[in-house]
Amino acid sequence: MITWLPGREQTSLNGTWRAIIDVYDVGVGGGPFSRDPRWGFPADRSFDSPGRRSEYDFDRADAVDVPGDWNTQRERWHFYEGIMWFRRQFHCDRRPGRRYLLHVGAANHRASVYLNGVLVGEHEGGYGPFDIDVTEQLRAPDETNSLVVSVDNTRRPDAVPTTHTDWFNYGGLLRDVTLVDVPATFIRDAVVQLAPDDPSVITVDVELDGDRAEQSVSVHVGGVLVGELRTDGRGRGTARFPAPDDLMLWAPGDPVLHDVTVRAESDEVTDRIGFRTVTTQGSEILVNGEATFLAGISLHDEALGEPVRRIRTEDEARAVLTQALEVGANFVRLAHYQHHEATVRLCDELGLLAWCEIPVYWGIDWANEATYASASSQLHELVVRDRNRAAVILWSVANETRDTPDRARFLGDLVATAKRLDPT
Repeated sequence: MITWLPGREQTSLNGTWRAIIDVYDVGVGGGPFSRDPRWGFPADRSFDSPGRRSEYDFDRADAVDVPGDWNTQRERWHFYEGIMWFRRQFHCDRRPGRRYLLHVGAANHRASVYLNGVLVGEHEGGYGPFDIDVTEQLRAPDETNSLVVSVDNTRRPDAVPTTHTDWFNYGGLLRDVTLVDVPATFIRDAVVQLAPDDPSVITVDVELDGDRAEQSVSVHVGGVLVGELRTDGRGRGTARFPAPDDLMLWAPGDPVLHDVTVRAESDEVTDRIGFRTVTTQGSEILVNGEATFLAGISLHDEALGEPVRRIRTEDEARAVLTQALEVGANFVRLAHYQHHEATVRLCDELGLLAWCEIPVYWGIDWANEATYASASSQLHELVVRDRNRAAVILWSVANETRDTPDRARFLGDLVATAKRLDPT
């Protein structure tokens, strides 16, 4: 998963898409003709195509907004659970020597992605981001690309979340869809934080993706070079550097953010990052060594107003968090699944501490290896996306689960994963 997206060159694929309900799962492999990929929904055949045998037509299908859930866009879809196909056509002014990643902010719950009739990737987990390298499937700049995404929000007893929750099962492409333009070897991820064992030290972990794995990488805070490292043959590098003497720390109510740049030989990314420490002393939580009482609220990823629906924009997230500040909160629990990235970034900006979690809820199938794999994957997406956010001081791996030996093993492994991904 690629991080540091706000500083990337991106083409938005948001806007009006076309959508078709697929109640009987005939889009691929289910109908008499769709078993042939030339006629299935991913082929995006026009109604007037020669020899047409397919009973669908995206050009005449319902128009829907992306990002957005389908439940609130048509009254007849409000309680629909199942498969819906989405299609967007676009042009790409692709440049030689560059790579193009299709980035989806969230698709609830299972998604299959086709570009120009080719299955390029699949993803499970309704609230986490994913990206797919589509460089080889993109057509020439003067040709139209057809992006078709199948989204299935059917609840399953072996899924995460499982069949019973206390939140609405919104379906669709819930968050931004973009095409990210990166160099042939790019910075896939970088973690820049204070060392948990020594707040006078900044730790850096960098991951490059591409053929030029071994590169020199420099790290700058507030325009000042704090150190350099070199990645290995896998594109990985880690180092510890002295923090600047005048580094101001991020704190609730005093959210100081710094411009941080990570510069490799082939790529460069910039973000605004806060630096803080989180420790415990007895029953107290200490932020930057000061005991901090968490006065907060629990909230869902839903916008204010009617109809109730998933948050889609930064403005909608800001409106919710502003209400939290107005009642005196310094802390929000983002229950019970991964919220919009804009919400977490605004917590950084507004000085709100945050608790973030995955939808391991109630009666999960604790003994099922596939269920654990889904939970672990969603935890990975949660932590990797937001571990540079100073606001996040708690990762939650479950909510309201019955104590059994299988549950203890399941959650214990998730806790170990969270601590490995974010030692702070």
